[in-house]
Amino acid sequence: MTANQTKPRRGCLVYVLIVVSILGLVLIAGALVGMRYANRMLREFTADTPEALPAVQITPAEAQQLQQRVARFRDALRRGAPTPELALTADEMNGLIATDPQFSALRGKVFFQMEGDRLQGRISAPLDQLNLPIFRGRYLNAKVTFDVSLNNGVLRVSPQDVQVKGQPLPRVYLDTLRKQNLAESFTADSSASEWLGKLEAVRFQEGRLVIVPQNRPAN
Repeated sequence: MTANQTKPRRGCLVYVLIVVSILGLVLIAGALVGMRYANRMLREFTADTPEALPAVQITPAEAQQLQQRVARFRDALRRGAPTPELALTADEMNGLIATDPQFSALRGKVFFQMEGDRLQGRISAPLDQLNLPIFRGRYLNAKVTFDVSLNNGVLRVSPQDVQVKGQPLPRVYLDTLRKQNLAESFTADSSASEWLGKLEAVRFQEGRLVIVPQNRPAN
């Protein structure tokens, strides 16, 4: 197996958004632990079983067309060729997770929705990777609203609202989390920043995530 086959392809911004969202779950849990509220978090904000997320309804033909559309956009960026913007609904983002091998590790852990101009995700993340015995076998089941923006090639993904067990996260936690950029490690990576530098904007419009390349076809 080659290096290109073993490494995830970061040319697709959708991949970056999905991954940083999942990594953000661990950051959320880590931030709470860092604030010395581990015992309260264990009682109030974790569960001993994962939450069953909604099933994705997509046919094999639809999945193939979706993957091909994303691949064409990614490949055009790689070649520096003019390409139209890529617009994806929440259903299409969920479809990628459900059917694309790149996202297999995320299945059953995140389900995206669009709400206004923000990305919303229902997440169910195991906390074992915190490497703290108190959280072994526990899960963070939450509804998270993310603010996503791209300015001068810098991607920012920050949690704006977090609800656990139907209750909003206390302000003392949320204020800390809102200061976090979950995409910081990606924008600092040279290969990721190269791809991000080929994009003009990321915006939400009419229930879709719209990724705008700098090099677009002439009208």
